[in-house]
Amino acid sequence: HKGTHPEGHDSVAEQFFDETHWPDLRVVVLVANAAEKETPSSEGMKTSVETSPFLKHRAEAVAEPRIEALRKAFAARDFDAFADICMRDSNSFHATCLDTFPPIFYMDATSRAVIRLVHELNNRASGGVCVAYTFDAGPNAVLFCKTPAAADRVVALAATLFCGPDAMPATIPCNRPAALRTALSSLDEKDDAAILDRCRAGAQPPGSPPRVSMIYLTSVGGGARSPLPKDAVDALVDLDAGGTPRCSMEEARKSGGGGDPGASTTKKKMKGLVGLVSARDAMFFVAGALVLALLRRRSSAS
Repeated sequence: HKGTHPEGHDSVAEQFFDETHWPDLRVVVLVANAAEKETPSSEGMKTSVETSPFLKHRAEAVAEPRIEALRKAFAARDFDAFADICMRDSNSFHATCLDTFPPIFYMDATSRAVIRLVHELNNRASGGVCVAYTFDAGPNAVLFCKTPAAADRVVALAATLFCGPDAMPATIPCNRPAALRTALSSLDEKDDAAILDRCRAGAQPPGSPPRVSMIYLTSVGGGARSPLPKDAVDALVDLDAGGTPRCSMEEARKSGGGGDPGASTTKKKMKGLVGLVSARDAMFFVAGALVLALLRRRSSAS
């Protein structure tokens, strides 16, 4: 509900389904680049509101119908419709970024290679569309998979394509190495090899294959619960400072050296936070671009 209050006080989210509604759905996250973005999301949003004509059309004519269509597709567990909406809206969101002036480039060569992989796989899937991609304001891909078998296949293809054909399973960064080994052992020498060949043929630039730094294989989770565990609250906010963020991402990346006695503690707290808000919550990426469009619509109206 986007609300009408200029400060957004009545803009609220309503949960339609819990994590048990679609038990076969799986999520694969491919981390293309974990570094801080060149254009922060809030800065990019502001620039898009000010300069992108396409954003106005997207907010007025595209976002709300797609949210309703997405809700209906998820209610019916209609993966074909669900996947179509996810991918088209992700593309639309990044088209808005390109329409911004100066343009914002969130996706990179690995992002584009993931898109190519998903379409090649869907074109050859015997049971119809089996994987959908979506990208938030960044290069990392969130892939929704129709079944556990589809997730295993896309993980095996992604590991082979983005980590090298000769990489040993133990050297491929993955949160579930045993599942990765099983997936890699089930690759089809003919059909999957053809998919990989077509993806490599379209790689840009030639001879420099895209890479991923981490693969997450997971399912849809329930998200954070209220009240948050104390460790998570400590990692998120500093209550003594009026609820301001406890630490910046740069501080969280510190290894604990350099004369900063609190860096090690900060790192442990951020690990706890990552454990809480883990890849199991990747489902929230589905509507991320849609919600962003609604927020931008409010900004345009004000």
